[in-house]
Amino acid sequence: MGGRLSARKTHHPHPDRVTSSYSHPPLQPQPPPPPPTHHPFMAALPYSRADESLRSLAGHAEGFGRHAIGGLHGAVYHVTSLAGGRGHDVDGIQIKPKSRHIWIDRCSLRDYDDGLIDITRESTDITVSRCHFSMHDKTMLIGADATHIGDRCIRVTIHHCFFDGTRQRHPRVRYGKVHLYNNYTRNWGIYAVCASVESQILSQYNMYEAGQKKAVYKYLTEKTTDREEAGRGYIRSEGDLFLNGAQHCLIEESDLAEEYYPTWTMEPPSDALKEILQICTGWQAVPRPSDCVSQPKSERRPEEDPLLTWISGGPGCSSFFGLAFEIGPLHFDIKKYDGEIPNLVLHPYSWTKVSNILFIDIPIGAGFSFARGSEPYMGGDIKSSKQVYKFIRKWLDEHPQFLLNPLYIGGDSYSGKLIPVITNEVIEDIEAGLAPPLNLKKKKVSMEAEFP
Repeated sequence: MGGRLSARKTHHPHPDRVTSSYSHPPLQPQPPPPPPTHHPFMAALPYSRADESLRSLAGHAEGFGRHAIGGLHGAVYHVTSLAGGRGHDVDGIQIKPKSRHIWIDRCSLRDYDDGLIDITRESTDITVSRCHFSMHDKTMLIGADATHIGDRCIRVTIHHCFFDGTRQRHPRVRYGKVHLYNNYTRNWGIYAVCASVESQILSQYNMYEAGQKKAVYKYLTEKTTDREEAGRGYIRSEGDLFLNGAQHCLIEESDLAEEYYPTWTMEPPSDALKEILQICTGWQAVPRPSDCVSQPKSERRPEEDPLLTWISGGPGCSSFFGLAFEIGPLHFDIKKYDGEIPNLVLHPYSWTKVSNILFIDIPIGAGFSFARGSEPYMGGDIKSSKQVYKFIRKWLDEHPQFLLNPLYIGGDSYSGKLIPVITNEVIEDIEAGLAPPLNLKKKKVSMEAEFP
């Protein structure tokens, strides 16, 4: 994937506490504190070094898992995605009892018989960040059950995650202290977040976009083994955005112990943040061969809309130019540029409104692309064209859900010399009966850059 710029400001959420009894009407979410005035927020994911060095991330997590140092001196384990686990009590990620200092970052999880992440049995000090959850029922459980009173020690931070149509538990919490911020949860099937016995949940600057079910927060009452009366949990909402008729359903707020919820970097919810979370959460593929690609999905129907491959001209120009200045979903805000790190704005005329786009850096060495050894750098337009075609094949092997989408080969300027060669490679393999066949439609060449 391409590089990204990150500019995130720190806010200090200390609004006045509000309490009410059961006889009072439902609470309203607390207004967010005013953002800093020196530099505007921009939508960006934290941990920009994640794509440079996994080992350098040790000890740099935000939230309760900030002391995780796995991989600093020992082995680093690379997991791609977790899907399709079958059997009783089979979870995508199940934390062992009494584990501490864990960071779960950039995982794609879906379709398990039980949960996607279970944090129970006195495991604590855990951060879950930049993960993509989809195609699942019971997404994340924190706290085993009401009999496990030792789970009062649990502390978990969940931030910059995308809960994509999962049914419930985003998360469901017993006993633990949980901090949610800058997550995007949409189209849940029962509820978004559940507070059960003695749990304390702080929800800040999240986006909750309802589908058919509108209730965001749910409360469940359970009885502990060491208290006479049953109890439920507490939720405080600050600066959350409720979309498409989502109803927060807050009923009572507690005085959360602020020492458990220190200040972290976050930003107000926005369309730009939503776009970033949809594109950049979850596992990010390392393309082979070592040219560089970014793949924004269609905003309409990605499973049906065309797949467009895009190459910039030059020769040797990075397709990041096409992504950030021409047809991509996010552009730099040039009008308000003040010499500091630029802001990003949504591009209203992005081609991702109707298509999935692969932005490819070619020849190898252009933009963010690189290779091991010198041989891949040698050659000219014909070799570069064949490398692009080989990459398209390998990418579709790893993303077979796009095989039936109409395929368009596109680019601008000098890429007009490469596109016919790439297209000819596709046509020859289709005529030769190479499986699986690509659903080629046409090539698209723009000889002049247009700036809407």
